[in-house]
Amino acid sequence: MAKSQRRNRRISPYHIAERWCGLGEDQEGFEKKFINDDIGHGLVTNKPFLKGDFLLEYRGILSIADDQDDENADYVFHFSHKSTEYRIDASDSNSCLARWVNDDHVHPNSIMKKVAFDNNSPHLCLFALVDLKEGVELTYDYGVKNLPWRQPSLEKEKNIPSSPSLEKEKTIPSSPSLEKEKNIPSSVSIEILN
Repeated sequence: MAKSQRRNRRISPYHIAERWCGLGEDQEGFEKKFINDDIGHGLVTNKPFLKGDFLLEYRGILSIADDQDDENADYVFHFSHKSTEYRIDASDSNSCLARWVNDDHVHPNSIMKKVAFDNNSPHLCLFALVDLKEGVELTYDYGVKNLPWRQPSLEKEKNIPSSPSLEKEKTIPSSPSLEKEKNIPSSVSIEILN
C-alpha cells in the first residue's frame, strides 16, 4: 500500500495512558498557571487534545487508606479498588501536574478514571470529555458534594443561581459507557470515579 493511501490510526488512549503511567512521568502539553485570586493555580493546555484523549495520571504515594487524618488533604485522593480503600497522596508539589487540575461540577472538561493495567496496581487517569484547544484550563468533577466552594452561600456571592433551574441547565458531556468504549485491551480494567 502506498504511503499516501495509509490511514493514520489513532493510538488507543488507554495504550497512551499505560505508557505514561509506566514511565511515571507527565506527558507534554500542560502548564501550571495562576487562574485568579479565588481559584489560585490551575492547569492549562498548551496544545490541543481530542475528546477521549489520555491527559495525565494523578500520581503520588499510593497506600491503603486508614482512619488517620490526612496532613494535607488538599492533594489526597481516596478511592476503592478490589474491595480495598486506597489513597494517593500528591502533596509533594513535584509529584504530578494533575494535582493542579481544579474542580468543576457543572461543566467539567475532563474525567478521572481508575485504570489497572494487567491487573496490577490502580492508576488514576484523567481523560478529555470534550475536544480541548490550546489555552484551556483543565477541570473535572471531584465527586465530593460538601466542598466549601460548592456551598450555596458562595454561589450567591458570585452571582451564580442556586435555583433548580441551574440543575436543568447543567450539561456535563457524557462519557461513553465502559462497555461501549473501543480499543480497550482485555488486560485493562477501567472505572469512572465520582
